[in-house]
Amino acid sequence: MDKITLVLNGPETSEWAKENPFLDYKLEATFTNGTKSYTVPGFFAADGNSAETSADAGNIWKIHFRPDITGTWNYKISFRKGKDIVVKDGENMGDPVDGDGIEESFEVAASDKTGDDFRAKGRIVNGGKGYFKFQDSDEIWIKNGADSPENFLAFADFDQTLRYSLKTEVREGEADPKKSLHKYKPHFADWKQGNPTWQNGKGKQ
Repeated sequence: MDKITLVLNGPETSEWAKENPFLDYKLEATFTNGTKSYTVPGFFAADGNSAETSADAGNIWKIHFRPDITGTWNYKISFRKGKDIVVKDGENMGDPVDGDGIEESFEVAASDKTGDDFRAKGRIVNGGKGYFKFQDSDEIWIKNGADSPENFLAFADFDQTLRYSLKTEVREGEADPKKSLHKYKPHFADWKQGNPTWQNGKGKQ
């Protein structure tokens, strides 16, 4: 299924605000369809297009959801604020924010995607035997990566990305956290027209 994105006009704030938008605001939506129910966290999205603008302030908040069956999905939003509320357990903690309690619905039709497009294969779930698989099938999805460590997101083209480590020694074969961010120059040759980029060509590597 294609991804559904809910976009809310919420509190105006910034990454540097005293009330931390990533820690002191808790946005969630509970999506239900028959007996299926998923509670999905949302996030502060600055101006809503910060991948291109590098904005660190705004009033846009988003929730991404990928439904796994067709039909009518209902959702209810919980949007609350309080000191460190994101890392605390419990319902209805903190104070409500505009948008809290909104209830709506939408219709999901069958995917028109085919072949290798992941949207044709369904949600990736735990296969129960140390691997992942595509929901409602026995097709395995192999997770791979360096694992020593998995720091591939320490990439030079991402905003405000820094290297940091408390380690004093680096094992043979590991990335050195005290050196520069990854640039992945060999992968530039793999980029093809139409592949995603941002900010006038960043991300091609």
